[in-house]
Amino acid sequence: MGLKQEGPSGQIQEVDVRGRAHSDAVVRDDLAFATEHAEGFCFATADVSLTTANASNVFYLKNSYSDRNLVIPRKGLSVNCGLSTGGPGGDGALAEIIHNPTQGTLISGATVLETKSALNMDPKAGIPSELVGYVGAEGSTLTDGDDGFSMYIKDASRYDLECFLILPPGKAMAVKITPPASNTAMNVRVVCQFNIQRRHAGQRESS
Repeated sequence: MGLKQEGPSGQIQEVDVRGRAHSDAVVRDDLAFATEHAEGFCFATADVSLTTANASNVFYLKNSYSDRNLVIPRKGLSVNCGLSTGGPGGDGALAEIIHNPTQGTLISGATVLETKSALNMDPKAGIPSELVGYVGAEGSTLTDGDDGFSMYIKDASRYDLECFLILPPGKAMAVKITPPASNTAMNVRVVCQFNIQRRHAGQRESS
């Protein structure tokens, strides 16, 4: 038994005696699909020098679209912590994900990230103005937002976030780092790969 596709190709969908349809498929994750359509991006800081053991907010990403989500896939957000001078080692630095911050010197300072690049190397694939990214420095603050989740990162190592995040229209996220006690020097770098969520069939762009 088979199901014939309408149109000139006349392709057949096989259905076996138990009613199961058979087909071949090409599987790609959302980031790969979005990148092919110039909607995959990498935003990253350079080394951020932290010279105390106080908390500093070092990375900010906001979705300024009115009708599109941003998706950070599993392991799309990486936090890299260098060796702490003066710190005792052990658990290392504390990294925290902050949900929906709107105020603080990280945001008001508006220091543009060192890396804002499209993952599609086509020169026509630019960075939409709706994607907002800032880098912080020692002592950069956020005065609101909700604590998300946190993890300890050992000296001179990297943590890749094991879950995915969605930023709905108008929402933001940030990364806060608290170095080990007695820290006097530690470099931190945040790398975030993400995509604009694809439109569903029949969904139109807002006018």
